[in-house]
Amino acid sequence: MRFISRFKILCTIASIALFTSITVHAAEPPTEPLLRIDPGEHTAIIKHIATDEAGRYVVTASHDKTARVWRVADGQLLSTLRIPIGSGNEGQLNAVALSPDGQTVALGGWTDDENSAYLFDRASGRLLRRLTGLPEVINYLAFSPDGRSLAATFGDNGLRLFSVADGRLLAQDTDYGGDSYSVHFSPHALNGNEQRLVTTSWDGSLRLYRWDSAQLTLLAKRTAPGGSQPLAARFSPDGNSIAVGFDDTPAVNVLHAADLSFDYAPDIAGVDASLGSVAWSQRGDFLVAGGSAQMKFDGLWQFYMRRWPTHGNGAFSDWPVARNMLTDLVSLSGGRLLFGSAEPSWGVVNAQGQRTLFHAPVIADFREIQGGFTLSADGTQVRFGYESNGKSPAVFDSQHRAFVAEQALPSPPFIGGHGLNFTDWQNTTSPKLNGTPLSMAANEISRSLALFPNGRGFALGTNQNLRLFDRNGKQLWRKAAPGEVWAVNVSQDGRVVAAYGDGTIRWHRISDSAEQLAFFPHADKKRWIMWTPEGYYDASPGAENLIGWHLNQGKDKEARFIPSGQLYDVFFRPDIVQAKFRGEDISDLITITAAQALKNPPPILSFTKVPSTTKSNMEKVCYKAVATGGGIGEVRLFQNGKLIKSDGFYRETVAKADTHIKLASMDSATISRALKLTKAAQKNEPPMVVAKGKGNEVEECQDIETIPGDNEISVAAFNANNTIQSALETTHFTADRKAEAPHLYVLGIGINKYAASENNLSYAVKDATDFRGMIQDKAKGLFEAANIHIEGLSDAQATKAGIQQAIAAISAKVKPWDSFILFVASHGYLQDNQYYIVTAGFDGTLDKANMISSNEIVGMSKNIKSLSQLLIFDTCHAGGVDNIIGGLYDARMSVMAKKMGLHIYASAGSTQSALDGYKGNGLFTHALLKSMKAGSVTDSNRDSEVSVAELGESARQETMDISKTLGFPQSPTIINFGKDNALFRVK
Repeated sequence: MRFISRFKILCTIASIALFTSITVHAAEPPTEPLLRIDPGEHTAIIKHIATDEAGRYVVTASHDKTARVWRVADGQLLSTLRIPIGSGNEGQLNAVALSPDGQTVALGGWTDDENSAYLFDRASGRLLRRLTGLPEVINYLAFSPDGRSLAATFGDNGLRLFSVADGRLLAQDTDYGGDSYSVHFSPHALNGNEQRLVTTSWDGSLRLYRWDSAQLTLLAKRTAPGGSQPLAARFSPDGNSIAVGFDDTPAVNVLHAADLSFDYAPDIAGVDASLGSVAWSQRGDFLVAGGSAQMKFDGLWQFYMRRWPTHGNGAFSDWPVARNMLTDLVSLSGGRLLFGSAEPSWGVVNAQGQRTLFHAPVIADFREIQGGFTLSADGTQVRFGYESNGKSPAVFDSQHRAFVAEQALPSPPFIGGHGLNFTDWQNTTSPKLNGTPLSMAANEISRSLALFPNGRGFALGTNQNLRLFDRNGKQLWRKAAPGEVWAVNVSQDGRVVAAYGDGTIRWHRISDSAEQLAFFPHADKKRWIMWTPEGYYDASPGAENLIGWHLNQGKDKEARFIPSGQLYDVFFRPDIVQAKFRGEDISDLITITAAQALKNPPPILSFTKVPSTTKSNMEKVCYKAVATGGGIGEVRLFQNGKLIKSDGFYRETVAKADTHIKLASMDSATISRALKLTKAAQKNEPPMVVAKGKGNEVEECQDIETIPGDNEISVAAFNANNTIQSALETTHFTADRKAEAPHLYVLGIGINKYAASENNLSYAVKDATDFRGMIQDKAKGLFEAANIHIEGLSDAQATKAGIQQAIAAISAKVKPWDSFILFVASHGYLQDNQYYIVTAGFDGTLDKANMISSNEIVGMSKNIKSLSQLLIFDTCHAGGVDNIIGGLYDARMSVMAKKMGLHIYASAGSTQSALDGYKGNGLFTHALLKSMKAGSVTDSNRDSEVSVAELGESARQETMDISKTLGFPQSPTIINFGKDNALFRVK
């Protein structure tokens, strides 16, 4: 098998170009927001790792332009450090060092126009200072043992040492003939303040220096024995030996630290790839190396570290640790080792070779997917693999916003035909069309290929770009890639779809490369998020924070990051995502851009008074909001996840109609026109307003009725125009009070007859009656019979005033530990930011007097003290009519549920008679009743209880299955933002 080096290995995510290209950087970092993936783990190669002398913290630096600080004891993420970044490579981190006391983090890499290094305070994440005027991209950083000096190595510009206190350049050696990828200090001083350090260089030499905090003296320079590209050199703990790993050979050599002369070579039998990363145990009793070497363990190819006992002289052991190249090794106490990899992953291995801590990659691995990257004819469905070689396949349907059953799709990537013969295009720098080389940049490596279905052109994916060519090999466009283009395909309807090394799949317009949609499937195989370039997004539950906005604050200040979840109320818009994907003009749908929203940051929150424990039934909790430049808008207070106080509202847009409206006859086109007219009128206006201005600082207190046991109190606040929510601030206290038996309150509303009789329904009253009967029967196993309170309203009783009065009566009785269910079977109506329940008084005009808005629903829920609430809307009209309208409906329902911190089932049905009636009920209610009746089946976790989440998912799936057989697909919206709780016991 031919030798594979660290930087040539085909499965590494890093590109050679990152080390050899030259780019021109802007004088100042971009001021516009930059949309980034951030799943809480790295999404690109971890280049280096560092720890403090005590081994308490580890810092990982990545090409994803972040550094992350973790606690070694349990692997918890403590903070994310963000330098100013730009487009392309600017901001990619190659180097990291942590001061011996663990207080200061140094970062470097492909940074600004001055190739700056950055010093951060680890605890606060604050940027302390910037080391400027450096000659090239920084490859490696190391603190001296006393923490006063910082060493940096570069390309052929060699070594520099800086003062940590003030950033002054203290010394340098620029007489290097190649890139230097390592500098290491001896653990112990020689005489007084004198220290030694060793560097590697790809001019083939090792250099040994003496450093006394004032003068740098070259003690020895020798050609490295064993290879021409020494990568890492490390002193042994006693300072007497230096271990060296190479990129161009599998050799690992041990040298005498006094003069760099050869001592001995550990056994590398069977190694056919580089072991460029080396580390000694803290006691020096064994030596470890790793890199691009891999072999099969239990039938699976894995990258391993080789460990030699007896100071590197003993018989080796090979320990598998990762699925991609090992990039760095650092020793910990007790024989443990930290490792970083290109997966990207990192972890801890104990002295027996067992992984005791492992942060697995969270991105899908699209390497070697080959013909498994397939599309539906219209490009809406994509098949990919979560693991390399197409393993763990999945199919995502972007139109229906869900994973579907794994299947072969009809459009694989074609790589030949139509008189086009491609050669040398797999993992080479010289792909050819009919024997003629295609135009490529220096060090650009071809990775993937797909021919147009009609043979008129082809797409080529590389480690740097996505390129489009005509059939003669003339380039039509080039798109800089966010990662290696591991797979590419062209849909029958003319979209270029690419699978990138950052774990995303992106759809590009074939005419000009413009991105229409980006999709990130989390490696947990459950969560996903897709978004437009403008930042509007659609996401599965819990996935809203997988992307966000990076905000530079100038060269000399750390950058900020706003997760998309903090813009949920405005930017969670599945309808806009669908419209963008379909190539529609979305300008009329956008009321505010991300740049406009992010100009006004949210306030910072803190609790000022919270009890630790209490025996009282009521407790006062106080909190403070301080503006950071964007003012203070709505403040939301939650108890155990449920909204208990808020002071803002969405703008109501429904107005009295000029003409008589027949809801039952409104189709998708009618609704779309109404929505576009509304949005066009409101364009560039704030999408939400608050009752009154609050200034720049607000301190409030709230009396809270406690519940026995844990009370979790959370507070969030928006900026003044309510477009960005602050991070949620959460605290806890314990109430030592006697638990009372819980009550269940149910209000079931069904409306068949309306003031405008042409809107009458057939099954709504029966739906409400049947649900009330079923829940009363089922709940008896969980609630005492006397504590189950079932009330109903139908037809003429269910006016707006009647509904409000019934809910007010329940509000006066309910306690926080009780449960509340609202069931509504009626018409529903959607307009911009509002969802409306149509009441019996509807006379054909859109009038607030006969419609209950989502604002009013929020107010009703807030006044009901129950911390466990389920709202069920079997209302037609906004969901199943059209994907675009359905997406907006889902967005409004999700925002409402998230705002209140509760559960919502929404039938999302259309008004077609086939769905209004199915076996004596509305379709969704039929499915709901069936799922309740079959409790043992609905109880998916087999705990003998059916929870809110379990019932919702069962009813959703049942509805979808039946609707497909009827020819009217219907997908209910099930939203769980509240804490899950049992509804009834399985008998």
